[in-house]
Amino acid sequence: MNERQQIRQEIKAKRAALTAEQRKSANHLIAEQIIAAAIFKKSQKIACYMAKDAEVDLSAVIEVIFSLDKHCYLPLVRQDKPGYLHFVEYCANDKLQSGSFGILEPIFDSQKIIKPDDLDLVLLPVVAFDSKGNRLGTGGGYYDRTFALCHPESSEGSPLLIGAAYACQEVPQIKPHPWDVKLHGVVTEEEFRIF
Repeated sequence: MNERQQIRQEIKAKRAALTAEQRKSANHLIAEQIIAAAIFKKSQKIACYMAKDAEVDLSAVIEVIFSLDKHCYLPLVRQDKPGYLHFVEYCANDKLQSGSFGILEPIFDSQKIIKPDDLDLVLLPVVAFDSKGNRLGTGGGYYDRTFALCHPESSEGSPLLIGAAYACQEVPQIKPHPWDVKLHGVVTEEEFRIF
């Protein structure tokens, strides 16, 4: 098992060890931090995700996006370009279907797709993160490939990539691969940190 797989295994176990009550409380605090953030307030086109397993649940954030008449987008694995994501607008009462990996996805509609670099803010799932903005996802590389042209050093015209995680998912160091896309920040139940 390589170092990244080991980190994933350890952090997933830590995350799974949180009780339902701890997760509920943390999700509430994370949603409050996101909604209070200046970058959320000024963003109109916001990508979220549907939580799977013990990931941070963004349902409360999605409800606020709807209530403020902002636009919410959810990822959908592309059939035309395997390994990449489409972002499809998701409106209140839209039906979701179980897609790749058992994750709830919007139904494909070419009229509702936005180019990744036209998003203002992307809240993305994280398995582990470090203090330099390096992120480990589940290992599929979907977000890395999709946002490969969006680097923190050149964030003009690119969406802000903010990881959503529990504080226990922070690790001392993740050695990035050359193709890994860094996070601009991370939000946990303890803080909203910009790197």
